[in-house]
Amino acid sequence: MAPPFGTAFRGCHLPSCRIQGTGITSASIWTDRLTFRPVNSAGTATADFFVKARSFGVTSNGVNATVVVPEVIYQGQGNPILLTAYRLRSASSYDWSSSPAAAVTSTVATWQQDLASGDTPGRAAVGIDHSAQTNDDIKIFIAGALLGIAGGAIIAAVQEAMHLGGRPEPAA
Repeated sequence: MAPPFGTAFRGCHLPSCRIQGTGITSASIWTDRLTFRPVNSAGTATADFFVKARSFGVTSNGVNATVVVPEVIYQGQGNPILLTAYRLRSASSYDWSSSPAAAVTSTVATWQQDLASGDTPGRAAVGIDHSAQTNDDIKIFIAGALLGIAGGAIIAAVQEAMHLGGRPEPAA
């Protein structure tokens, strides 16, 4: 697994993890051999990759949220599953219909991706909080209406000023 340039894994130790390059172009590469243990006649293996980042693969502004399900290059047999989870404030208030989440709580959204041998491309999942969007739309409408009223008042005042300034003096 290799995160974007300038992002490093937390707890990255040799020989599984190495850092190539320096500065913003440094790359952190973590290779982990999965050891499968039989569980009810099926093999199970888990590998967790934690990164040092303030915000990694997720962005949210209260109305829209976007998360990234990473690309995975898998070499091996079987049908592994990738679970990608993000902590996100009000995660359950978002409509994730573009790429449905496998599980959502009030603070965590999780996506499940079936992997095949080879390259499984990454994807972005976009969520929309429709109630927050409606609230923003109402505020924008009110602001536009007030701006229109204010603009109309300014134009009326300018027209009145032009009429007052252009009147001839009455004859005595």
